[in-house]
Amino acid sequence: MLFLNFKPIIMFPSKYKTLILGAPKYIEKNITKNKENKQNIQIVDHSQNKNGNKKIKLGTKRKKWASELAYKILLERNDSQGVEDLFVNKKYGKPDDCSDVLLMCISFCYMVFIDDKKSILNC
Repeated sequence: MLFLNFKPIIMFPSKYKTLILGAPKYIEKNITKNKENKQNIQIVDHSQNKNGNKKIKLGTKRKKWASELAYKILLERNDSQGVEDLFVNKKYGKPDDCSDVLLMCISFCYMVFIDDKKSILNC
């Protein structure tokens, strides 16, 4: 697939980000439909329960994980301007969205240049 007839579009699912960067594992998604026939997705983690009866909603945990990891990466790189723009001034929008983009770029670079999985570049 090409963009503007010359730029290849690479499909890179977010599962790579979570696998490469070590996101917490989630076991189950409960999908139900409400009255307006819209899907309601609830992420459930049973690993934290000993009795298995209580279900814990974890829908926002992955966003929080991504924001915290991006913040740590920027601090490790001594990128005070990046921390200020993304998390303090929110110059580029919501910090969780910007964190997600940063982590996707890092995981893509890792797969292609370090792990040598250039097969994902075949468009």
